[in-house]
Amino acid sequence: MTTFMSKISMKIEMLPEPACQNLQCPRYWVNFNDSCYYFSTQEATWNSSKTYCSLRHSQLVSINTAEEQYFLEMESNSKLYWIGLHDLETEDNWHWEDGTDYKTTPKFWDEGEPNNVDDEDCAHFNENRLWNDNKCSVKLFFICEQNSKPNKIPDQLD
Repeated sequence: MTTFMSKISMKIEMLPEPACQNLQCPRYWVNFNDSCYYFSTQEATWNSSKTYCSLRHSQLVSINTAEEQYFLEMESNSKLYWIGLHDLETEDNWHWEDGTDYKTTPKFWDEGEPNNVDDEDCAHFNENRLWNDNKCSVKLFFICEQNSKPNKIPDQLD
């Protein structure tokens, strides 16, 4: 038993520092299904948010399912967050930033939205946790998304 415990202790000491963390997502990111999500703690314009995500090998979040929408609603704590949806090129021709087909994904617009009041071309979660179009120059929190990495399993004990 002593030899076995010694082997375990040696293996544990050889593990890298973050071995006990969820290695699927970077630190401060939240894992859900096959994606990692970063909920910003600073506000920025839609374009600055897009750049921030891009520099972290991610993009503003695209919402593909009702389950993902519900997850984001719960995590958002009723804050206003930019998402990766816009109609910047052509009015009322909405596009997901990552290329996901808008026409085939579920829609979660709040009642009466999108309404393009005062040239609103970028989408965000509103206080009702539904989508609203807004001026892209407004500063809001934002959500980045990236694919999660497969879980790494440490080598088995000899």
